[in-house]
Amino acid sequence: MNNVMMPKIAGLLEEITGLRFKNKQAGAFGSYGWNGGAVDRIHSRLKDAGFTATESLKSQ
Repeated sequence: MNNVMMPKIAGLLEEITGLRFKNKQAGAFGSYGWNGGAVDRIHSRLKDAGFTATESLKSQ
């Protein structure tokens, strides 16, 4: 939505960042119409939250 992640996803990522996960894997995925910037931001936030982030998946 407007090249940013949906507000509910941003809130969820904020919540899980405080939980300090260790040895967990996660991945970001989504569809896009312009450049897929939200998927990159989600991927970055997952890594910041302590997850081992797999390769992101974007589909146009």
